[in-house]
Amino acid sequence: MPAIDLGQTTSSDDHTHGLSMIRALLSTKITLPPVQQGHISRGRLSADPGRQANLRLILISAPAGFGKSICLLEWCHALRQDGTKIVWYALDAQDNDPARFASHLAGAFARAVEEDADGFAEPATAGNLDSVMAVLVNTLAQTPDRFVFAFDDYHLIAAPEIHAALGLMLEHLPANAQIALATRADPPLQLSRLRARGQVLEVRAADLRFTAPEIEQFFAQAVGLRLSRDHLDQLDQLSEGWAAALRLITLSLGGAGQAVDSHGVGEPLVNDRSVERILSRFSPAKQHIFDYLADEVFEQQPEETRQYLLDTCVLDHLTPELCGVITGNCGAPLLLERLVRGRLFVIPLAESEPIFRYHHLFADFLRQRLRQADLPRWRERQRQAAEWYEQHADWTQAVHHALNGEEYAYAAWLIEARAWEALTSRGEIMTVLAWLPRFPQDELKEHPRLCLYFSRAMYLTGDLQQSLALVTIATQAIKGLDPSAAETVELRTIAYSYQATLAAYRGQIADGLALAEQALADRETLNRLGQTRLVNTIGYLYYASGKIAESRRFYQEAYALAQEIGHAFLMIDAQHFLAELDIAAGELGAAEARCAEMLTQYPRDLAPIGDLVLSLANVHYERNDLTRAEALLREAIQLSRSGGLRYTQWVACVALARVLAVEERFDEAQAMLRQAMAVAAAFNGPTIQSLVEAMGARLALLQGQVEEAADWLGRDAEVEALETLRHFEILTRARVLLALRHPPEALPLLEAFGHSARADGRHGHALEADVLRALALNLSGQLPAALTVLKVALPQAEREGYVRVFLDEGAPMLRLLARAGEAGISPAYVGLLREAENAARRVHPADLLSDRELDVLRLLAQGATNHDIVDALVISLGTVKSHINHIMTKLDARNRTEAVAKARSLGLLDGE
Repeated sequence: MPAIDLGQTTSSDDHTHGLSMIRALLSTKITLPPVQQGHISRGRLSADPGRQANLRLILISAPAGFGKSICLLEWCHALRQDGTKIVWYALDAQDNDPARFASHLAGAFARAVEEDADGFAEPATAGNLDSVMAVLVNTLAQTPDRFVFAFDDYHLIAAPEIHAALGLMLEHLPANAQIALATRADPPLQLSRLRARGQVLEVRAADLRFTAPEIEQFFAQAVGLRLSRDHLDQLDQLSEGWAAALRLITLSLGGAGQAVDSHGVGEPLVNDRSVERILSRFSPAKQHIFDYLADEVFEQQPEETRQYLLDTCVLDHLTPELCGVITGNCGAPLLLERLVRGRLFVIPLAESEPIFRYHHLFADFLRQRLRQADLPRWRERQRQAAEWYEQHADWTQAVHHALNGEEYAYAAWLIEARAWEALTSRGEIMTVLAWLPRFPQDELKEHPRLCLYFSRAMYLTGDLQQSLALVTIATQAIKGLDPSAAETVELRTIAYSYQATLAAYRGQIADGLALAEQALADRETLNRLGQTRLVNTIGYLYYASGKIAESRRFYQEAYALAQEIGHAFLMIDAQHFLAELDIAAGELGAAEARCAEMLTQYPRDLAPIGDLVLSLANVHYERNDLTRAEALLREAIQLSRSGGLRYTQWVACVALARVLAVEERFDEAQAMLRQAMAVAAAFNGPTIQSLVEAMGARLALLQGQVEEAADWLGRDAEVEALETLRHFEILTRARVLLALRHPPEALPLLEAFGHSARADGRHGHALEADVLRALALNLSGQLPAALTVLKVALPQAEREGYVRVFLDEGAPMLRLLARAGEAGISPAYVGLLREAENAARRVHPADLLSDRELDVLRLLAQGATNHDIVDALVISLGTVKSHINHIMTKLDARNRTEAVAKARSLGLLDGE
């Protein structure tokens, strides 16, 4: 596949003014904010649920305005006073990007353990999400400290990758950690399972509703009024205990912000008549209670305050500097301070910095009012906010406000000139893609560069259909530009490069090469990054058509160019394909050395490293180290999934299905193949679909389902017109024909393929074809000819350590190898191959279990619980679970009882 890169790392720029403020704004997301002044503490909600045995999740779920965040915040502050480490993460819609989520979560954890309390900067790539979760779980298991991971406003998360990662974290949390979520809707986590295990505490709207005594206390503290029994009953019925409504009622009484004396008593600031007035004026038929009361509160404010509220409501964060810029009022900081003192739905976000936000419901009310009353003013304030964030190099917020103000040309420029490289260098592809639906189609047609960038983002996430649609829009727009202008030539060259990439996925190699040649003619119009991508694409086109020498030449150039610009992702990508070319050429040792060298240069949690891990797994598979191959493939899948690199993910899933199948773990292999199909479906490419279906036919053969495999032959014929090399499909077709005992049909196919492979330098592919050709000749009664083929193939295989190329063909090949050994053909290597097969059959489960796993197994046989095992072996709960999972896998057991029964039958339990 052409380079899976996430962009170019940008160097620091001149936008340094106000950087500390931007850092402070960002840090509020991962810093536990103070409890709002005047908060009513409700002890029944702040009890410590985390001390309940086995509890993993605290779920605070209720509609807006019920005080979920305050409940979570009060509980976290109480825990922190007892020494618990609080990992706080206040979420917003932009956190749906897995890379952004990972970096913020890593920063929140570092802040909680005080490793980087003062050094938080704008989030950079902190590893992929799955690896961050794994590091967190492993770190928690090794510390005696207690941790709570608190996620506020979790309902804003919609990304399946984030839900899956958090679910995985929940599954493996050690006993000293819990997760707490404040959300308007139940998250798509394994709640039923957690409920069945008693591992979740749920706080619902009914729990959060203010009781009558709490309403009475709230009014006494907020406005100094002791309510009559009748008014208390009326307020209880009117508000139904809804915290937001109660707060608005107190504000609408006109006494907000006036303090009682130091003893909490004094003359009532309002009286029964004030309450009577509010109750008589409210009519449910008028409006929703919140809208009505918000309007009442808003209208009670002085004109200056009303204008200030409308001007600043566009902001997600309120600071004195930013509010001053937006309002153009030098007194803005004083107004903000007045709002804070008056507790007019202004919520503090930091203890040491003057950073606030409006209550979400109040902000929604103000924004709706401003848009309806004065749309030009709404747009102007959004533009001002966007320009401020642009000046302070916060491109995400700048684009956000530009789009809110429907400033599409400005937003397009921000993405093209600023945000694209900055965000993609951190892997935040989903953040970029979230902006695409907000551009009207007519606007996209006016910005071909923007379309090309969006096309690239779609390609990186595997949506090739949308990627092609966007590059088509771009090419049409480019036709309307001055053809001789330098920018037009550059854009046309980029478009040719991207079209060539997409042609490769469609199996249209000739078209792709023609487009690439057009791009090459003007390659100097591209920057070094663009040139690297173009050369990489041409390398892939030749790779896909099986041209080893040509592909190697372009990938070597791509690697050199990537080195020049220091682009790690493209360097890794080029070396991955060079390793795959080594394997195709039959040079396993060279591929292994190449991967090993690159793996020492980069962190193992960097998502593109999964490509190199995949290539290394393929080498280990060919050499029959199936355990190592499986481990590497699972690592590659995890890395690619967390980094959104779907191409690597589906290829690794197919490869893992093959490993599982040859080990006769067919259910697992089929599940993995289904996963590959699901991931590959997004690509909508016939070449990918063809390979996945061929793997399905290979699984059918390994299970003896010859008729099912034969059905695939007819389906496969429908895609034979593809120009790409289909060596896996061709060799699978030969295997099916041999299983059907049709060697006369298989032989010409294998001979033609072998000849072509050697001509292109694909000696590894030719070796596999020769092995099958030997089987076909033997099946045809031509034993001498079959041995002649093996006489050439065996020495070649021995030099590079090939094993599976023979063992994958099962008993017929073993019998043929025996005849080869008797004929004096590579007798030592034949003996090694036969011994490898015998060893695989002789492996006893006791040889697969480690000493520690045997210790755990013996305790399971005695009826020990996980916690009993923790105490007995002095290991963490997470380690116990890991050992049990390994035991289940190695004994092929579905539960503990079955594992113990199998262990007894195999004599693995001493003294029984």
